[in-house]
Amino acid sequence: MYRAALIGLGHMGRHHMRVLNEHPEYELCAVVDPQTQQLPPAVTAPLLADIRQLDLEALDVIVIAAPTASHLDVMRALSRFKGHVLIEKPVCETVAEGVALRELFDTDRLRVGHVERFNPVVVKLKEVLRAGHLGHVVHVAFTRVGGFPRSIQNSGSVIVDLAVHDIDLFNWAFGKPTLVGSAAHAHKPEKGHAPAVHTADILLKSGAGATASVHCSWITPTKMRGIRITGTNGTCFVDLIAQTCTVHTGGITAASQLPTVDEITFGQFVAYSSVHDTIEFGIVRTEPLVAQLNGFAQFLRGEPSPCATYDEAMLALRLAEEAMKKGDSLVDAAE
Repeated sequence: MYRAALIGLGHMGRHHMRVLNEHPEYELCAVVDPQTQQLPPAVTAPLLADIRQLDLEALDVIVIAAPTASHLDVMRALSRFKGHVLIEKPVCETVAEGVALRELFDTDRLRVGHVERFNPVVVKLKEVLRAGHLGHVVHVAFTRVGGFPRSIQNSGSVIVDLAVHDIDLFNWAFGKPTLVGSAAHAHKPEKGHAPAVHTADILLKSGAGATASVHCSWITPTKMRGIRITGTNGTCFVDLIAQTCTVHTGGITAASQLPTVDEITFGQFVAYSSVHDTIEFGIVRTEPLVAQLNGFAQFLRGEPSPCATYDEAMLALRLAEEAMKKGDSLVDAAE
């Protein structure tokens, strides 16, 4: 059993606390949060107000779910720690901070919480791709909207907060991406605050030739997380929240009955276009955070693990920063 401590009890931190406390491979030995006064009755680990109160030599693992802006300072406080760290995405707030982190800590002992990798529907999607159901992948469209973070009021970037998930997924499933272009929008900030990027569209291209569009927004009132993959043999629709994966392929029977091109009427074209073969793949629904802890335990045992490495997380963060710079002609979304 791995002796673990958790740093940070915000929205994600409380979920981390629950799964760490219940997971059979981890013993939650301490929780650190300067604002929290009391833990739930189910959690018997001591609550500490300061990282310096941690007995680092008594721990194997530290999970960092503190605000992203504090990650570098947290890692600086843990520079003497000899165990392993799981840190929430996107690793740090900026690339410069991520580079500084590498000077403080052996990043071979660090993994980054790109938790969508562990979504069971993403695991199924990779199986669908390997099986060749879609043929050659041409384009991937990501939608990640809704859920304005309470911790980000007048500044920050939806690209760094949300789009890094999909940049990482595109890298993980389709090959190393490069940035083609981006467009961003922002509300006018309150006095004394930097512009807050609230919605953005990013265009990527992988080394294998597939392109991707990433649409992210804090403004959209409905929370949606989806992927549409277009291939030469069909299209796949993935709902990351409902955990569904559906593939639509061409209507082979209808195509064989279609007249030659010169003889096709509009009605025949509509009838042909509405016929397709549909495959609904079964998903064993599991909580991604639990699956991520399973993957982290694999990493701790020295086994192959889907956990994002420091280098993979930094790639996503670099592309996010590039997208911010290319989309810096910010349009006031309120006008």
